[in-house]
Amino acid sequence: MPTNGQVSTSLTSSIEATIALSTQDATHSDAALSLITHLELYGLRCSAVLDQGNNAVQYIAIAPKDIPTLRHICGDLQQVKLIRTLGASGESQIIIDDGSKATNRYSSVRFVPQHLDKTASRHIQSRLSTIVRYVRAWLRPNGVFCVVLGPDGVGKSTTILRMQAELQRLLGPCRKERWRPGVVRQVTPDSSNRMPHARTPRGNIASILSILGLALDFNIGYLISAYPAMARSETLIFDRYFHDLLIDPKRYRYSGPMGVPRSIRGLIPPRKTIFIILDADEDVILRRKQELSQDELRRQRVAYKDFSSSVSNAMIVRTDKPVDEIVAEIVDKIVTILAAQMPRWRRL
Repeated sequence: MPTNGQVSTSLTSSIEATIALSTQDATHSDAALSLITHLELYGLRCSAVLDQGNNAVQYIAIAPKDIPTLRHICGDLQQVKLIRTLGASGESQIIIDDGSKATNRYSSVRFVPQHLDKTASRHIQSRLSTIVRYVRAWLRPNGVFCVVLGPDGVGKSTTILRMQAELQRLLGPCRKERWRPGVVRQVTPDSSNRMPHARTPRGNIASILSILGLALDFNIGYLISAYPAMARSETLIFDRYFHDLLIDPKRYRYSGPMGVPRSIRGLIPPRKTIFIILDADEDVILRRKQELSQDELRRQRVAYKDFSSSVSNAMIVRTDKPVDEIVAEIVDKIVTILAAQMPRWRRL
């Protein structure tokens, strides 16, 4: 069994074709076990559970000749919700739905193509396949980009922390950011903005210049930081993003014409952003934080709802319930969106 923290690139040597797979070889979720018990493949040898941090990652080695059979089996199983490649690693990830659970209902199993033929020609073919995978991963990144929006006090921080842990368990590496990439100018700590509407707004010209600087930061930051992570099939969660300025310009000291940020909005990457808008009644929010007036909270709630109807891949999630239920609802909707975005059988 690999040691804690070993990366998947060392997996091949640790799961050589030595032991036939049985359902007792590793601990799997009920849904994952349902998939595994359907597999009667020529090259299937063993499964392994790697402990990466606190996340148990379930792997199965498979001979490339068995991939069409696996694809067919997954197509017949209603529990299989999503299949996606993982960057240029050669691994594929299958997301499985265990409908009997209210929370943590999704499980993830990774399949690693393992060539049993060790000849020189197979080595050359493997090198060429690796190059092709790298090119494909960079041209068609399939990472997950989430933006969480909502008024101060709605519960973003708590939700994002639990959401990050759940998405990392399910999809793999996941990191969170706040507001903007911070490449052009460093992002100040959130603790410095406890009263977001107390600061003096900029003038018109300064506001427009600040918007242009923000657009530059978002675009350059995406290219040098987020895009490589997306190419590696990682997940990013942003606590607020450029679009939040459209709802609450006063928070960002913007007093210029709103036509400027609205026109720039379409230039902010990426296009396949998943917007998670958290919502609660004003009295619930005010019990948590008293940074904004009830009238302002009411206005913002309406503005966030209007924004959600103007973009694709947006969800509104109520936060007046336990955080486990909130995160379960978010993850369920994210999996549904990803399944619609990614052809299930693109590659395995």
